[in-house]
This record gives sequence, structure tokens and C-alpha cells, in this order.
Amino acid sequence: MQTVKQRNSYHTNTKIFARRGLLSTELLKLIPSSNLSRWLKEPENKYIDYTLNGLIDQDIELFQNQNEFPSSKKLSRAYIQLLKGAYTIFDQIKDFNKVLKKNKDIIVNTIESIKNWISIDEAIKLFRISRATYQNYKIQVLNKCEASYIFWCVKRYPQQLLNQEVIKIKEYFNNSDYKSWSKSSIYYMGLRKKDFSFCLATFYKYSSLLGIDNGRHLQNKPEYSPLLTTKPNQIWCADITIFKTANGVRHYIHLLIDHYSRMILGWYIGLKPSPKAIKELLQNTFKELPKPTTIEFVTDGGVENINTTVKEYIKSIEPNIIHNIAQKDIASSNSMIEAINKTLKYQYLYQLHIENTLQLYNTFPQIIRNYCNIRPQHSLKGNTPFETYNGKTISISHYNSHFQAQKQFRKEQNNKNNCKKCME
Repeated sequence: MQTVKQRNSYHTNTKIFARRGLLSTELLKLIPSSNLSRWLKEPENKYIDYTLNGLIDQDIELFQNQNEFPSSKKLSRAYIQLLKGAYTIFDQIKDFNKVLKKNKDIIVNTIESIKNWISIDEAIKLFRISRATYQNYKIQVLNKCEASYIFWCVKRYPQQLLNQEVIKIKEYFNNSDYKSWSKSSIYYMGLRKKDFSFCLATFYKYSSLLGIDNGRHLQNKPEYSPLLTTKPNQIWCADITIFKTANGVRHYIHLLIDHYSRMILGWYIGLKPSPKAIKELLQNTFKELPKPTTIEFVTDGGVENINTTVKEYIKSIEPNIIHNIAQKDIASSNSMIEAINKTLKYQYLYQLHIENTLQLYNTFPQIIRNYCNIRPQHSLKGNTPFETYNGKTISISHYNSHFQAQKQFRKEQNNKNNCKKCME
């Protein structure tokens, strides 16, 4: 019986390489000449989507060049590695510079691995950083200094904070008394207690280095002209905010504040908006004033503010109180007290598990005392609302007069603590 010789099948790539003359001599010997002849004579348009041949030709040309010049293959791989490093970062971009600083390890390790094929000056253009910035990153990534809490070379960065200063920052952030405070309030408390001997910008910088990313509560400037005051008791503001306890009950927190000092002059918690509460807050606070004065009273157009009860009281003491509705009688909004409402809710109330009305009544006075009497504010230059309202403010220079001496001491201490890598 005569056996039928099995017919060989060839991969499409083999046919393409044969047409371009890229097959090795060894492989050509294994292919019948009739097959080679047929492949060479086949028209380009014989197959569907033959237009893709142009793209294939480009890839083949690159392949040929890399075979002729082996160094080009390494260069191509270097560029691909560089792009991978860049896009790993770019995919996260919101604040580009912030992302770069957080990913300096990726930047340095990527550029160092391909610098023999792509110059450092060319590579850093992709990351939009200067050569000086790259050198700083490189020192921080590759030269870990054992003498520094953040592993920065103490020889190159002698002005960096001492280890005990960084530890003190961590202690303040870990202090449960300040867990609901903004960064600036925590900073000013440390400054007032003389535990910090550096500026606010440095505090923000080290907070970031320590991985503490809670916001600085910065807001965009309003497009309208905000209310302006130069001393206490020029403008009072009232508003209501709603807080729901764990048992599902809605509570209406009524506040009266002094616009200049952010001082909470009075508060009331009810189960519904209360015109009587607004009237009594005004009445009780006005009685405490050392002498009669003219005060602008700003509210929104809520039913608790626009009613006969409040209107008749204000009329009874005119012209001592002038009632203006925000964004109606005046162009400004009632944003100051709205911001305080958010602070009380998001930085205090929501941080606690308040089960019911009784617990809210018992807890709220402590929150008011903390906000008004203990917590310093950046907008008040490190003073508390109570100090500002009562004219007992202290200049920031009282706390930072020793900064220069501490700066020199820090430099001397860091220069003493050179680690082995710093000495190389």
C-alpha cells in the first residue's frame, strides 16, 4: 500500500518573512522551492484586509533595524521602560507635582535603569522636572540616611527637623484631643505650647512626609464681595444646621456667632426650627454687651429668621440691631456661619457616635467649649475665638521669636549625626 506524504503547513508569519527576505538559511532549506515561489508571486490584494500589510511592514522594518543594530533594541526597550514608569504616575494625576513627589522612587529607579541609553536630561523632560529636582530626588531615594527620621541625608539637608521634632508632630496627630482638628489648628496648639519651633509650611511638609493627608480645609475664593469686619460685635450671624442622631431623630441646631472672631455667642437645639430660639439668642447676647452698639444681624431667608417674633424684638431695640437677609438685602452670603456649622458637624459631631437627644445635649457644650476656648485658628492668627472676641489676642511673634536660635541648633545637631553613607 502506497503511503501519502503528509503536507506541511506554514505559519502566516513565515510567508510574510519569506516575501521580505528575512528567513534564515536553515529555515529556507526546509521549505520546498515551489512554496517559496508561490508565496513570492501571490498578489498583495489576494487576502481580505491586505491594507494591514503597511502596518506589518513598519514593524518588520523596525525588526530589521534592530537586527542590524543590536544597540537599537536595547534603546527601544529603555524607552518602553521609561514610558511605563511615566504612565504609572500619569494615570494617577490630579495634582501633578504632588503625585511626582509621592512617586520619586519610581522616577529615580526608572531613570537610573535606562540612563546608559537615554540621557538623564532627556528622561527628566518627560516628568517635567529640573536636573536639580532630580538630584534631590536621587539623594533621598538612593542615599537613605540612618541619622534622619525621614532618611534624608543630614549632611546635604542640615536644616531638616530633628528626630525629636518629627516625633512631636506625630504625637500631636495621634492625640485624641485633636483628632477632629484641622492641621493648622494642631500646628498653632503646638506652637502655643512651645513644642514646635518651625513655621506652618514646614508643619504641612512633614505632615505629608509622614503620610498624614487630611485636608487643610482650603476653599476657593468667592466671586462676590464677602462680609468684612474689623472688630467684634460689628456683625452677628445666625443659622440652623440639621444633625441626625443614631436613633434617626433630626435635631435643629440654632447658632448665633460673631462674624469677626468666629465666637459662638449662643446656641439652641430643638426638634424643629424655632423663631423663639433665634429671638432669645439675640436677646440674651445683646444683654451681655458692656454698652449699647449698632449691630448688623445677617441671616438667610429661613422661617426661623423671617417671622413676627424676631421682627418685633428687633423693632423694639432699633436702631441697635439692623436685620439683613443674605443675598437679598446684601450681596454677600451667610458663608461664615455655614462654614462653622460644617466644622461642628464634620470635625466634631460626625466623629462621635451620638445615640440620642440626651447624649447630644450633654455632648454639645463640650464641643462648643473646645471650638471657642481651646482650638486656635489659622484665620485668627493662632488665637481662639474666645481670645479674639474678648480682645485678649497674642501676636504670633510671641511664639516664633526663638525660631532662628532653634534653626541654628538644628543645623549643628544634624551636622554631628552624619551616618556612614553621609560620610562617603
